Amino acid sequence: FWLQIIMNLTPKQLCEAKKVDFAVSFARTVAGVHFEDDNMAGLKMGQEIVARALPAHFAKKYKGDANVIQQKVEEKRFAWDAYDALEKCGAGGPGGPGRPPSNRPPSNRP
Repeated sequence: FWLQIIMNLTPKQLCEAKKVDFAVSFARTVAGVHFEDDNMAGLKMGQEIVARALPAHFAKKYKGDANVIQQKVEEKRFAWDAYDALEKCGAGGPGGPGRPPSNRPPSNRP
């Protein structure tokens, strides 16, 4: 989530970054460290913490305009509940060729 606020990611790069975040979270379920719901809550909580802290941090450290940063944060938020871990990150961005983006929650497949 935060990468797209501080960097100009292409749609494919953003898609891949989300896949990495989700994969790290999902691996904790596979390893038996957390339940799937815990991981989803962690992804949401992480996004919320960054959304709250980043504007003030950038304003203090880099003399950025906290209001501009907050606006960008709000524009870039997304719902992890609607994330489709199987979407392709093709040249056309999320959904890529052959698979349209989905708004359905991820399945419970291992």
